[in-house]
Amino acid sequence: HLFLCTRPCNKERFGRSGFWPVAQSGNNAVLMENTPQGIVRYCRSLRASRKCGEKIGAIVMNANPFTLGHRHLVEQAAAQCDALHLFVVREDASFFPFSARFEMVRAGVAHLPNVVVHEGSQYIDVLIFRDFIAPALGITHRFIGSEPFCDITRQYNQTLHDLLASHIDVVEMPRIKATGNAISASEVRRLLKT
Repeated sequence: HLFLCTRPCNKERFGRSGFWPVAQSGNNAVLMENTPQGIVRYCRSLRASRKCGEKIGAIVMNANPFTLGHRHLVEQAAAQCDALHLFVVREDASFFPFSARFEMVRAGVAHLPNVVVHEGSQYIDVLIFRDFIAPALGITHRFIGSEPFCDITRQYNQTLHDLLASHIDVVEMPRIKATGNAISASEVRRLLKT
């Protein structure tokens, strides 16, 4: 199962080589995969976890590692929703491997009966989330934590607001603080290293 990202002007060329478009961002980029059914199959598998309710939430997190800040975000979101889908980023480029992060998250939210924890996939891109994953699960709200430290994550949060605006309500929640500072997984990693 292969993915490629290219400029939209190359879409036909790669289409002749057995790639189908999954998502496109204007004239900047198109994500393609080598199967016409990949995203359809993935969404079909997600529908088995679909829950009833008026307010269905989602959180996507790396949880590298899962902190009390992550738990607070999930608890606050779960309290506002009939059901909450929590996706743990699968890519194994983190300080903690995916299997450890996934288990930390599952254990950390086990006390919340309306939370469904999902293994993330290659399809967790914002446009794919908006156009495929959210409709498959009936997601109406996407919860994110505020980002006081990392410019890249802060820009990603703004992208979520911009791209999901007319489709899904984006709820940005302030981080909780410990010893006067906002809880940060990157600070936890720094302390672990030292």
